[in-house]
Amino acid sequence: MSKTITLWSHGSNMQIEYENRVTSVRHTGPFVRIEGQSGQNTWGHFPITNPTIIDDLKYNLTKVSVSFRAREYGIINQILIYDGETIIYDTNDLSLSGNNLEYELILDNAIPISKGINVVLGFQFKPNPPNTRSTQIEVIGVGIELETNS
Repeated sequence: MSKTITLWSHGSNMQIEYENRVTSVRHTGPFVRIEGQSGQNTWGHFPITNPTIIDDLKYNLTKVSVSFRAREYGIINQILIYDGETIIYDTNDLSLSGNNLEYELILDNAIPISKGINVVLGFQFKPNPPNTRSTQIEVIGVGIELETNS
C-alpha cells in the first residue's frame, strides 16, 4: 500500500529572484504580495522541506498545488520544480491569472526525489499597467504531493 504526504510552503516564505524588477514585495500573515514593474518578469522561489525516505520507502513527486490571486496585469507564466540543483519539471506559457486558490498541476508520471524541493513560479508583468496595483500577485502558498513507490 502506498503512502501519500502533502507538504506546503506558506507564501510568506517566498524569496524573489530579481528584486529590481518589482516595485514591492510584502510578506504578510495571509500571503506574499508582489507588485511588478511594467513589462518585467522575475521568479519567486518556494523551498519545501520534504522527506525522501521514510521507513525504507522512497518518495515520488506526483502533484504541485498553487494558491494565488493575480490582477489583470500580473500573470504566472511558468512553474519550475527543482530537486536539489536539478530541474525535474518545467512548464512554460501558462498565462495563469485571476483567482486560482486551488490550482493543481498533476504530473503525468511520478518523479523520484532525492533532495529538497524548490517550486519556482515565473511572474510576468504586462506592459503599461494603469497603476501599480493592477500588477499585484498574491501567493497564499505552494504545495507538493509525494507518494511512496511501493
